[in-house]
Amino acid sequence: MNILVFWLMLCYAVSAIAQSDQLERNSTVTTENHPTETLRLAPPLQDVNTVRQFPGYNRRNWEKVAQNLRTHILVSTGQYPYFAPMAKAALNAQVFDRIEREDYTVEKAYFESYPGFFCTGNLYRPRGKEGPFPGIISPHGHWDRGRLENIERGSIPGRCINFARQGYVVFSYDMAGYNDSGRQVEHRSFPSGTREGLWGISLMGLQLQNAIRAIDFLQTLPDVDPDQIGCTGASGGGTQTFMLMAIDDRVKVAAPVNMISAHMQGGCLCENSPNLRIDFSNMEIGAMMAPRPLLLVSATGDWTKDTPTVEYPAIRSIYQHFEATERIHQVQIDAEHNYNQASREAVYQWFGKWFLDQADPSTLKETDFEVEADEALLAFSRRSVPYHALDDEQLIQSLIHQAKAAIECRKPTDVAGLETFQSEMGMGLSHALALQDGLDAAVNLLQKVSVEPTAIEAALIVYQNGDIDSLVKQLDQHQLAVFALPLQPTGRDTGSGFFTTYNRTDPALWAQDILSALKQIHQHLPEISAINLIGINGAGPITMLVAGFSVADRVIVDVEHFDASSDDAFIDELPIPSLRRTGDFRTAGALIAPKPLLLLNTGQQFPTQWVADLYSVAGKPDQFTSLPELADSIQLETQIINWLKEL
Repeated sequence: MNILVFWLMLCYAVSAIAQSDQLERNSTVTTENHPTETLRLAPPLQDVNTVRQFPGYNRRNWEKVAQNLRTHILVSTGQYPYFAPMAKAALNAQVFDRIEREDYTVEKAYFESYPGFFCTGNLYRPRGKEGPFPGIISPHGHWDRGRLENIERGSIPGRCINFARQGYVVFSYDMAGYNDSGRQVEHRSFPSGTREGLWGISLMGLQLQNAIRAIDFLQTLPDVDPDQIGCTGASGGGTQTFMLMAIDDRVKVAAPVNMISAHMQGGCLCENSPNLRIDFSNMEIGAMMAPRPLLLVSATGDWTKDTPTVEYPAIRSIYQHFEATERIHQVQIDAEHNYNQASREAVYQWFGKWFLDQADPSTLKETDFEVEADEALLAFSRRSVPYHALDDEQLIQSLIHQAKAAIECRKPTDVAGLETFQSEMGMGLSHALALQDGLDAAVNLLQKVSVEPTAIEAALIVYQNGDIDSLVKQLDQHQLAVFALPLQPTGRDTGSGFFTTYNRTDPALWAQDILSALKQIHQHLPEISAINLIGINGAGPITMLVAGFSVADRVIVDVEHFDASSDDAFIDELPIPSLRRTGDFRTAGALIAPKPLLLLNTGQQFPTQWVADLYSVAGKPDQFTSLPELADSIQLETQIINWLKEL
């Protein structure tokens, strides 16, 4: 069982007992009862080296997990929602400077992965054979010389030459920031702050986009069989391999080398997009290849030393559900971290079995090769980088611009469009918030404040600071069962170790707390006619974001002049990965519609018109109210009570 899930289930069991006693007590909630400086209990910290367990999935729950994980990967890497002008723009591919050898050729090649962002590499093809040929995507790892590396421990040109001789068209391309790609971005220092995370922009996402477009590129070549695409790479190239095969079914055969491990998930920026491995590990990602042919190549001298007894049996268990165990195989090489000749030959034989119909794949041995000079392989050694190539900051701005366009073009104009938007963008927002059924980790924070025997409605006040006594008294006077939930920080160190790749942020934990609290109220008072969700005193924005996923019947949010037009407020208050990419408050408003919604203190930089338009589309414009400012003579509590009385 996943350690995080086990911990949360245990926490839930303990907290549920505590809550059953707590909910039976009436007390007034003030900041003295729940001081905001109190730290919230948090799950154990996870990092790249946390040992992960592989649950015992059955066929039915695995299919649900795989579908969920695929969407999660897409959201985590900035691929969701799909936007063709961004994801499938013209490749504008260039193939040139052909070198002909006796039984293969090699050319320079590049194309635009995103508009203005170039994927650069070499194209190796058979010579003297008749195509079309299977195509192979060949990402490299963190070798000192990238795709040019040619040492005993690993030769990228060597494997490409041998693949070409065997009858494949191979595209060997740069990791972002290596060799030719380094003319645009830096690999180790690509911007990876909270702003980029909000928009789903990461080095890992760029490399996944390169891999997806590399398949597109191969499929445009007349000598490539578009239905026969394979992928293999070692180390960081292994990460790129299993990420691509997990989300792109066009990969028919794969061989990630020296990478998939239960206790080391990948130590580079390019292997750690935010939110990616909160609830899953590389083992689940690797298992998403099932039932397509998969070879796991491991080494005795690195973090894959346990593959024969740990990772391979785990992934093989998924292949068993598909009755496809003959399609998964493992080979372990007695060596340090590598993609050496023995490892390469294992891959040649696996690919030959599935792509070349080799009766005896063991005959596929590596032959001697001679690697071209760097100048003959580097795409920009003799020509300039295209004039419209973007640097990293220009690329980020371009991706943000297109992400905004992806949301705007989806704005619903009719009921069917609203339902589609709610389904598609709601799914994205749920993954950005890292919501999970059953993760009721902190329900013991919920406190029953006042419950009149005659109460027919309930109210949950979610707050972060300040005094809520006045609102509690007024709600109590109107015979509502009143509950309160303080949002408390965890006090965790979030500044190192790819924190957001492996752990929920505080706002994401708060989102789960709100859902859990509402669920508990619903279970405690099943006969109640309505639950009113109220977010105030610093808790308004996160309350709105999660409200559409809840059982709340009405939603009241004090936005407190949150400036949703700028990334700054999100960075300060809601540093949730992919939040802006998945529509933030626009998606939240769509999910709440057509339930009654009151937004207070919206100011001038909140998408109130967007939300109002959605309520009009839903045929319920009267159910949405927004107030940019409260009149000096009207207190917040009075405005809330008056709105509830009018419903």
